[in-house]
Amino acid sequence: MIQFDEPRRGDRNDARHPLERGAATMLAVLQRNLAIARASSPAAIAAEEPDNPDPEADYAAWVVRMQDGERQGREWALQFLATCLRDDDSPDPVRPLIDPAFAAEYVDAVRRARAAIAAMTGLAPAAAEAARHDVLVRWYADDEEA
Repeated sequence: MIQFDEPRRGDRNDARHPLERGAATMLAVLQRNLAIARASSPAAIAAEEPDNPDPEADYAAWVVRMQDGERQGREWALQFLATCLRDDDSPDPVRPLIDPAFAAEYVDAVRRARAAIAAMTGLAPAAAEAARHDVLVRWYADDEEA
């Protein structure tokens, strides 16, 4: 375990990129990859790989791999979110302390990431798609504006 003489002060980048943001990004990427696999077809695989002896089996195996990855990512994101919620009450001493000047940005980034995870693991497909777009597109646009 890393020991610090004094707690490290997080900078603005730490405030804008809480741990929850990484979990939300990972889940969004896995869900996007699953959507790409489902939108493809054995015919598309055959066109890309003319020497492929069984594009139907390849396609089916690809979709199954993406489904398994998304399911594991969903479970991991929910477990990670539960850990972060516990950390709210008992902070991890290894994590940087956020400078009070960046507290509002940190709270907003945490709220936004937790809401995205909740939407992407929920039952509403439209909400999940909107959350994925927010995570994969709008967050980076917001970072560039900041």
